[in-house]
Order: sequence, then structure tokens, then C-alpha cells
Amino acid sequence: MEEVRKVSVHKLDVDNYDTWAITMELALETKGLWEYVLKDLPDDADDAAKSKDRKARAEIGLCLEIHHLPALRIHKTAKSLWDALEKVYQEKNQARQLVLNAQLINLKKGLDEPLIKEKVASQEISYKFVGSEEMLADMLTKPVPNSKLKTCCDGIGLF
Repeated sequence: MEEVRKVSVHKLDVDNYDTWAITMELALETKGLWEYVLKDLPDDADDAAKSKDRKARAEIGLCLEIHHLPALRIHKTAKSLWDALEKVYQEKNQARQLVLNAQLINLKKGLDEPLIKEKVASQEISYKFVGSEEMLADMLTKPVPNSKLKTCCDGIGLF
């Protein structure tokens, strides 16, 4: 007998995109709907595919806080809605990375001695800003395609 499991997804709000995206992907996957987020619905799609795409879009919409609901009027497919939400929150994540980078640089070892400058000067660590396409930690913070997952794993020496 197949076990029935209820999947609970917290609604997307302004500060939980990464965890929301992972749990939403899993929820859609368990319902056989994730593929409608990954690819555009062809113009000649049959009624069954259109119905599943609408269901995937509705599942996403039901997991949005009320201030995100206007996006449902604009984006008529699951992929379009997903991509729009991802674009908004990835931009915010990059802005957050810049803020965190500034905070890291200003960490103090002592009263007036920035920790990061000492570590960089002694060549114990180095840092540089990289775009999201080069971000190796992506696999730890959000769903990534298999090709990106392999690149991330290779880049950090995993496997």
C-alpha cells in the first residue's frame, strides 16, 4: 500500500525565498508537476498538459503571501510565474550578498583591527565577488539543474 504524505510549504514572503523554492519544488515534484516549471508550455500543448500547467501555477499561487498575488494575473503559466519570482528574489539575494560582504570586511579582531584585512594580508584567505553563474554554494541554498550541480560539486571537491 502506498504511503500518503502531506507536503507543507510555508508561503513565500520577503525573506524566505531559498527555503520556499526548495520545498515548493519538492511539493510540485510529488504531484508530478515540476516539469511544468522547467519548460515552456508549447503552443500546441494538449488539454491534459494545459490542465497540469494550470494546476502547477495554482499550487505555486496558493503558496504565496497576499502581496505576491498580483503576479498571478500577469504570469499565465507555471514557468513564467516561477521565473518571475526567481528573478525578483535572486536580485535581492545578490544585494544581500553585497551587504554581507561589507559586514565581513568590517569584522574586527580587536578594537581597531579588522579581522578580514589581517587574514587577507597574511594570505590565509582571499575573497572575490562572483556572479551567480559562478557561485559554487548555489547547490546548498537553492534548487539547481543537474549540470550546475555537477559544476558546483566539482568546484568544491565533492565526490
